[in-house]
Amino acid sequence: MRVTPGLAVGGVDVLSDAPVPGVPDAAWQGHVVRLPAAEGEEPSALVWDVTARRRAELALEAANAELREADRR
Repeated sequence: MRVTPGLAVGGVDVLSDAPVPGVPDAAWQGHVVRLPAAEGEEPSALVWDVTARRRAELALEAANAELREADRR
């Protein structure tokens, strides 16, 4: 998991390759922030599924590696 300081609302941005039942290569991204809440409530998290984007990034990296290898021949 990669965590970087958040720019908005003083939270942290999170990018993680986290397994989901039935989707072993699932990836998610989110922004964890502390919002005004009732006593004892947990921090809020905005999380979205970026699995398709991550798959495309990995496919592009693999294609680029193949092209670099072909250029060496």
